[in-house]
Amino acid sequence: MKEIVYFNTEQPLEKKSLEKFLADKFEYAGFHWSANFYDFLMDHEVHDHTAYISVENSNSGFKYHYSVFARQSGSPTLNQQVELLKDLSKKAGISILSTDDEIDPWTWILIEPNGEISTVHTEGEELVVAGPYNFTFGAFSTKINLTDPELEILKKIIAGLYQHIEINFSTDGTSISYDFDQSKNNFSQLQEFSNYYVIRPVGKNKWLDRNTKSDVFTSFMTEFQNQVKKELCIFPRNFSEVKNIEGGSDHEEHCILLTAIGHEKFIYKPRRKSWKS
Repeated sequence: MKEIVYFNTEQPLEKKSLEKFLADKFEYAGFHWSANFYDFLMDHEVHDHTAYISVENSNSGFKYHYSVFARQSGSPTLNQQVELLKDLSKKAGISILSTDDEIDPWTWILIEPNGEISTVHTEGEELVVAGPYNFTFGAFSTKINLTDPELEILKKIIAGLYQHIEINFSTDGTSISYDFDQSKNNFSQLQEFSNYYVIRPVGKNKWLDRNTKSDVFTSFMTEFQNQVKKELCIFPRNFSEVKNIEGGSDHEEHCILLTAIGHEKFIYKPRRKSWKS
């Protein structure tokens, strides 16, 4: 039994309409509603081809919290869930708040009936939307400071996705990664990178999952490197990844070196195999 999708709404959905929507998408033969699926599971058997929908309420904002469970071989990916909820939002004529793939309890994906999908942040314990939010698009380091004309070239390239961005500069490597700052001297190719740039979009922007955003960022920075002819050490959005290991979890970090002859990935902070050794 797996959770197929979780989402939040400001108004309750009509039960029969949601059931029909799910039946059309997944061919469920039956539905069971409860206030808490896990409480229901303690005293009841579950059946194949049946969707179990739990709805919990809070006090304000996106206060109706829906979870859909079913026994099936695979679960939808994050992008598949977003597309599913985009269709539901359009059909029901309501906005939907869904989880993203960032490790941040206050940010969510806002899916609107007009098809717009963006990242927002919430205030307090309730799911009250405070406004749009933008994570870092990516970061990079250079051996030599970029000139203003070079920064304008970069902005024009990125404008294909983000019209408005901030590029923050620092000579402190920890502005991107403490681990990189501590370990770069272990790699002869990385030792001279001492100028650090962090790119952040401004305003309301289209949501992208971390991996897609990282692929786009790498593509943009490759184009930029080709134009300015300077070596770049780049940090895509997914440069740091946390995974479960024996005894807990740990993260791995990497950067990508872009030069005139191509690119090379450096794992400067490997993930330990276990916390028990």
